Amino acid sequence: MFNSLAKKLAAIGGLVVGAVLVGVSIVGLVASKPATSKHAPSACEATHDGPSQPTGSDGPVFMFGSHPYFSYEEDFLIREERVAVYGDGTVAVSGRFANEDVPLEKRDPLTPFKGGWLEPCDFDWVMSELEQLVDADFGSIPSINDGQYGKVHIALPNRDAWGSSVDQFGIEDGPHPELTREETRNRKRLRAVIDRVESEAQGLEPLPDNVRVVINGDEAGLENIADGKWAELASGPTCQILTGQQAANARQALRESQSGGSSSGAGFGGWMLLSDVDDEGEGRVSAAFVQVMPGTHACSGIEEM
Repeated sequence: MFNSLAKKLAAIGGLVVGAVLVGVSIVGLVASKPATSKHAPSACEATHDGPSQPTGSDGPVFMFGSHPYFSYEEDFLIREERVAVYGDGTVAVSGRFANEDVPLEKRDPLTPFKGGWLEPCDFDWVMSELEQLVDADFGSIPSINDGQYGKVHIALPNRDAWGSSVDQFGIEDGPHPELTREETRNRKRLRAVIDRVESEAQGLEPLPDNVRVVINGDEAGLENIADGKWAELASGPTCQILTGQQAANARQALRESQSGGSSSGAGFGGWMLLSDVDDEGEGRVSAAFVQVMPGTHACSGIEEM
């Protein structure tokens, strides 16, 4: 089941219903400074009077995430988004980078996203830039094949969701021989949008847990966990969303697992064995846990696989 599940997930390229996602690389982007593009707006006045965090009632108009160029199949199911913008001016950003300086045993394996808002002039500028990025050509840098890819989702009001492939995003600080001037300009424009959202997000506070779990196991494995602490997962669908105490239980189990060196992706989610594998005669069942953005249909395309 697992190989088929992961390959199909990689093929659909994302988990947002009705959205086409853009593949982009973010080599160097995490450590990059905020863009100094001529497109960047001046400082905005504090005039936002709407909601202070995304509620999840509507999907994002813009979303960006990442994954390695060469990925194990498991990685597709623990890939986390990095930033999202919503039509009411609210934003969600990843909080996992705060884990970088924290010892492994103390890291939160399911670090919640942080939610806040953009001031109106920042939000208006972002929306204007996204209008220009729809149908933009980002080119390709085929001479480099070891970078990372991300996903950009753009779903503007009264327009169809849009996506286009672009690789090695973030390395083209200057002219690159494999990119045209227009392609370089479009990449810088996209980077300026991401930097602006992350640098100008206001009032960021942790969002409630919104954890997607994907179960991978055979019938014997599911029966093995049916009477234990994962009984609810065993009786549910392949893909589920955990909130509240269920998410807290998953966090604690992942923390115990990562402290023992058995959890992948420590710091932002991971795969974990749920069944007791001491008895070789028993089946195995594992699960992938990751925080997902509010308002995204994160199980779309998985339940039926």
